[in-house]
Amino acid sequence: MHIVLIALIAVLATASSQAAQSQPEASSLRTFHLTDPRSGECVLWTAIEQLARQARLRIGFEAKSRCDPGAKAVKAGDDAVTFQVSAPVEALDRLLQLSPEFSWREIGGIVVIRPKDAWSDPANALNQAVGRFRVTDAHPHFAVHEALQAARPSLLVPHTELTAVSMGRPLQPHVANGVSVQFEGGTLIEALNAIVGGFDGVWQVGYTGKTFHVVLHAFDFQETPTHIPGRRSAPHPD
Repeated sequence: MHIVLIALIAVLATASSQAAQSQPEASSLRTFHLTDPRSGECVLWTAIEQLARQARLRIGFEAKSRCDPGAKAVKAGDDAVTFQVSAPVEALDRLLQLSPEFSWREIGGIVVIRPKDAWSDPANALNQAVGRFRVTDAHPHFAVHEALQAARPSLLVPHTELTAVSMGRPLQPHVANGVSVQFEGGTLIEALNAIVGGFDGVWQVGYTGKTFHVVLHAFDFQETPTHIPGRRSAPHPD
């Protein structure tokens, strides 16, 4: 009787162990609370930035052509969706299921999210060729200047620099903890990715009329980022 009981206990213990191994461990799951992108036409960026910051995920984002650069919101607030996933990209996939007009690709180690039709649009400035440029210990703001100027033709819109703080750093051409980029040529997306690869943050592009704006966000600073204006390579409807 005792032998049968011991054998039964062993069988149950083995079955329990196998069942536990077949289920994902709760500790391996992460929970993301993100602004619901369905709460407004131009709200997706807010959710994307929250995901990027929570996951420390470098991201590039292009808004719809009628959307200004999006705002940051540290907390999702009442308009929130919650995803419990094992990897941040799973949360991104589920987020884009709510915004099916967007898709993402991994480019040079950066996750880039864009409207689906933007990827193949030859008039889209982000698809435009950018020549070689090099910056050393540059403030990221000015690194973007170099990228826009190296475009063919140049996309940089002349503007007066702000004297405030951008991305937690004084807005000066060269800073001690600046980015160093040796860009050998490619698209504007690849140039922006190369710049973002030099710090913990993300880039986004939004639109105002005939101008697009590149905005950089660092994960660890709350200062209002500056907008770097660029010229659309071809006319778009306002």
